[in-house]
Amino acid sequence: MDNKIKETEKLFKKACQLFNNKNYKEAKENYELVSKNCTELEKSNINLINYGFDKPLCLAQIARCYLMEKDIENAIAYFQNSINLRPMADTISDLVNIYYLELKDFNNVLKYSKIYMESPHIQIKDEYYENIIKTLKHIARTFDNKEIQ
Repeated sequence: MDNKIKETEKLFKKACQLFNNKNYKEAKENYELVSKNCTELEKSNINLINYGFDKPLCLAQIARCYLMEKDIENAIAYFQNSINLRPMADTISDLVNIYYLELKDFNNVLKYSKIYMESPHIQIKDEYYENIIKTLKHIARTFDNKEIQ
């Protein structure tokens, strides 16, 4: 099991390096391999986040690769899958930004903002919180949206 974790950790670092070097296609491929390994390792009740990676994080990174490639549809799908497994502040914030900036889909902005605010896994009052609040205030002012206000 330790070898599988080390192998997966190495793959994750490689994927991150590829992402940082803007090689999104290969980064996605490596994140996919890490994600598959995570599924296998998590069956043994190993808390992979202690090693710096897990399946939700890999899915979020795959979403970011798609986002950088301007493939909004796949980016949304991967962000949603990641959030369904474990809501993370940066992932929700990225998804809110897509719905707001790219699609002007205010219903989903509100939906994911609520998920953010109600998630017990998220530390409120961080930079992502401020971004979401700023987005919601802008929508409320611009469109006189009573639900957001």
